[in-house]
Amino acid sequence: MLTDINCFFDQIKQSQTNKLKLSPHIFYHSDTDGLCSAALMFAYLTKELSIQDVKLQCLSIDEIQSVVVFSPSIFVDLPVLPQKIENPQKQPILIIDHHMISDKIIRDNNVFYINPRENDPEVYKPASFVVFSLFEQYEAIKKRAFIAAVGIIGDMGDKNDEDCKNFVEKFDKDSVLKLSEVITGVVEINKKNFNFNAISSGLIKFLLEQNSAEDFLTKPSEYLEQADEFQKNLKKAICLSKIEKLNDVVLFVQIDSKFCSPSIISNLIADKYSDNTIFVVSKSQFKNQRIKISCRSKLLDCNHLMRQIASQIPDSNGGGHERAAGLIIPVKYFQKFINFVKNMPPT
Repeated sequence: MLTDINCFFDQIKQSQTNKLKLSPHIFYHSDTDGLCSAALMFAYLTKELSIQDVKLQCLSIDEIQSVVVFSPSIFVDLPVLPQKIENPQKQPILIIDHHMISDKIIRDNNVFYINPRENDPEVYKPASFVVFSLFEQYEAIKKRAFIAAVGIIGDMGDKNDEDCKNFVEKFDKDSVLKLSEVITGVVEINKKNFNFNAISSGLIKFLLEQNSAEDFLTKPSEYLEQADEFQKNLKKAICLSKIEKLNDVVLFVQIDSKFCSPSIISNLIADKYSDNTIFVVSKSQFKNQRIKISCRSKLLDCNHLMRQIASQIPDSNGGGHERAAGLIIPVKYFQKFINFVKNMPPT
């Protein structure tokens, strides 16, 4: 793992000595763990390697399918495999991920892939924890350890992994939990904004200016205001959610909210109905060609289930983690999905 890291950053340093200095790009997932892992990586590049022109690009899971790389690039918290990235100029690429690995990994001399699941498919360590562990010996990262804790909580790493739980316990739990909720709120409230990438990049840079979660939470900012607005929308969305019992253990939830995604609401509903398997969909998506469905369960492997369903429905894809996963299907096959989950075994 360290050999891969060293080789990649040797190539990055070399690229900065050329006449044509190409700006490194950090591509990151549009959630709290993605944003926090990108923040740590940005700090390493700008503070430790003194590379000032680093570009930040937030991506959804759908958008990574069409990424073309033209400069040295780092992907964090994105389930992308080396062979899936279009890299016509053979730029150095580093992928740091923690999602389930969907296919055989094909490496080459320019692409370096790090994922703890490669050695242990059952391990659950969010990208923020992985990035911090790789660079914690550097002062710029060590002093921002709270950001890793925020990302871990945002992806429920402290509930699924002993190392992550012990790491988070070093900090004031209420503060890092609150900051995780703030970042989630800012992301969700702005996701559909055409200027979302600039907003999320600004949030990363503001986060890096703080010395602790407490600093962020006590400093007046537009981010706190946006998070408050999101919490109001979230409470309203939960109150208006339509919950239907499909069988003894399966609950299907429809939400009607402009800002609250199914994945966020499914986490909250799953906490309340921990003895059920939960499927959540946004009502507004039925106007589209395709719909996204979130699944949460402690009874079965959500990743395996969503992949299984996707294999039964044409033009679909699904997957994620053991306790949380997603599915995208054509809207015309929605009833087929309902029939499948009605008849699936409870565990």
